[in-house]
Amino acid sequence: MNPLFQSSENNYFYMNACVGENTGGIEAYSYMQGFSDAFFALSYIAHTECYIHPISHDEKHASVNGLIYPMLYCARHHLELFIKYQYTIIAHIRNKEPKIPQGHDLAELFKLLQDESNFDRRMAELTNKIKPFISAFAEIDPTGQTFRYATDTEGKMHLAEINTINATALTENFSKLASLIEEANVLTPEIEREYSTGTNTKKLSRHDIYIIAVNLPHIDQWHEPSFKELKEKIKSVYKIGSKEFSSTIHIIKKHREFSPLIGIENKIEILSEDLLDRLKSSSDENTGFLSDSEWRILFAICEVGRSFYYSESFDSIIEHDLGNYLNPGDAYRDITSRSHRFYEGLIKTGQASFIKLLKRNYPELINDTNIRVTTKKWKILV
Repeated sequence: MNPLFQSSENNYFYMNACVGENTGGIEAYSYMQGFSDAFFALSYIAHTECYIHPISHDEKHASVNGLIYPMLYCARHHLELFIKYQYTIIAHIRNKEPKIPQGHDLAELFKLLQDESNFDRRMAELTNKIKPFISAFAEIDPTGQTFRYATDTEGKMHLAEINTINATALTENFSKLASLIEEANVLTPEIEREYSTGTNTKKLSRHDIYIIAVNLPHIDQWHEPSFKELKEKIKSVYKIGSKEFSSTIHIIKKHREFSPLIGIENKIEILSEDLLDRLKSSSDENTGFLSDSEWRILFAICEVGRSFYYSESFDSIIEHDLGNYLNPGDAYRDITSRSHRFYEGLIKTGQASFIKLLKRNYPELINDTNIRVTTKKWKILV
């Protein structure tokens, strides 16, 4: 057994690190985050100039002069792993082969990431914020060797033109970089989920289409000259032509969630005052007032109210996720005990008329004290 790479069952069993196929998660992310954590741990030691030996528990002296190199290496490697990690996710979003780019040249790697990120305005904006940090590291360490060895392959001293590097300034700036990287790591999975809805055009994301819908006036005002001016402004801002603008308008008109923003309600047919009366007469033990198909639709609305669902999921929940079975009693309990989700599902699916009926005829179902505060963007619907 290799004495350095072994598991332990003694008093230090809690220090067994899960690696390889034993991680239960995304190993690439663990590598990336590990180097960031290591940077901050080393920075703490550099600032205190000491550490406690984990085995002997003796206090040991540490010098910033020696720690600065692993600090810089961890920061740079974290950045390199981030670029490669993000590249694979974005390639997957764009239906390309998620092949990890090779090499260690930060400038070249980042250019690949930027080229792929331009498909989405949010990603492009975020990568532009990260670019200055890339340039700073690429200028000093283009190959990934500067912070690992004192000399290059030809025997020339690394960092010969730099006399001092301030560990505090480095930590402050790396903290800013780490925050941007974390923001990107949160954004890309969300964008991946968003694009999976299929609500996008060649140049516009679902988010872009939503922003456009918010800025459009009521459809009754579209004949006015001001609408033509707004149309040209939108085309200019998003760099789209008349054809793509028309496609965007078509999406908004047919979209349950976006259409109310322009005064169109794509109603779910079964939602009526009659159904509401029958729902009020129901209980978890007496569900016969509604048909199975009606319960399925109401339950799907409740599911869409979950924060991780987009409104586009409504039809797929009914057709696929529920399969051929749904217990009406379970549906009733979900709707009544999680009324905030049912309410938000109605908002997401743009059912403003039914919401008014609820407030008038069945207010106890959506008692304001039980409703989680919805985001401001949805207030316009109701």
